[in-house]
Amino acid sequence: MRFARSLQPIPMEIVLGEVRGFVVDPMRLSVDSRIDVYPGESTPIDIAVKFDSEDECYGWSNLSYFSDPPWRHPDWKLPKGRYLITVAVSSSGQKCTSSFRLFNDAGPKDFRLEAASASDKVSKAGVKLGG
Repeated sequence: MRFARSLQPIPMEIVLGEVRGFVVDPMRLSVDSRIDVYPGESTPIDIAVKFDSEDECYGWSNLSYFSDPPWRHPDWKLPKGRYLITVAVSSSGQKCTSSFRLFNDAGPKDFRLEAASASDKVSKAGVKLGG
């Protein structure tokens, strides 16, 4: 997971006339994704990415920027299908979790994330409960 509004961990290109170069900001090069979200506020998070010409999708985090091939971390490759995922966010000693269904069983236009229903919940043994 990656906070969608956090800085992308890539060097910034600068252009001064005909001189080109890169500025390396160590805060951007972090594989860690942390931001301040204040009480009463919310912020979007990125969970997965799907590329137009590929059947699989990939889990998304700052590590995705450093993978080979780019943006496709091999450990987070998800073949075509539907997945039940749980997102956990910790803050000040509190932890909030929510379950979602990730749809990667059709083309890029149908790639989506939806809130899971009560019948989608997974037991600790990883067995799907309900219909």
